[in-house]
Amino acid sequence: EIVSREEVTQLASINLPDVIEIGADAFCKCSNLTSITAPNVQSIGNWGLQLTAITSIDMPLLKEAGAAAFHGTALTEVSLPSLETADAVAFGGCEQLRTVDLPKLQNLSPQLFIDCTSLVSVNVPAATSMSDEVFRYCSELVSITLSGVTELVSGDFGECTKLENITLGSVITKIDAGLFAGDALSS
Repeated sequence: EIVSREEVTQLASINLPDVIEIGADAFCKCSNLTSITAPNVQSIGNWGLQLTAITSIDMPLLKEAGAAAFHGTALTEVSLPSLETADAVAFGGCEQLRTVDLPKLQNLSPQLFIDCTSLVSVNVPAATSMSDEVFRYCSELVSITLSGVTELVSGDFGECTKLENITLGSVITKIDAGLFAGDALSS
């Protein structure tokens, strides 16, 4: 039976026990989708779950998230033990997201968490590089661990007005001007 795009956007929950990849734009704008069970998914394409209403994800094998894969979702916490790569804005605009634990993430892509206005704490100890505006407009961000990052880029913490604790490792070699542009720490 052929399923229309309109029927797909009305889905409230999805169980994908054997799926290993969610393609680009697969469930984008499925605004009624609050739950997804996909224990074997290893990859989510660009915009895969963008603008859904999912509040949590249980994807222990997820290694790759494309651009805007979870953008604008209702996620409240993210703990993805296997995630190694996440493209630009993958978690951007998740306004209810409070905590992030990504122990294997290697690179903090541009605007990865931009506009996550409820984000309080982030743990990304394996990340070695950081792009522009990763945490811009994360106005509730208090604590972040960046043990492996070697350079902090301009605007990464712009408008992070409550930031109190950044844990850096001994590998830091460069901190750009304007790192905290627009927030309390820059004045």
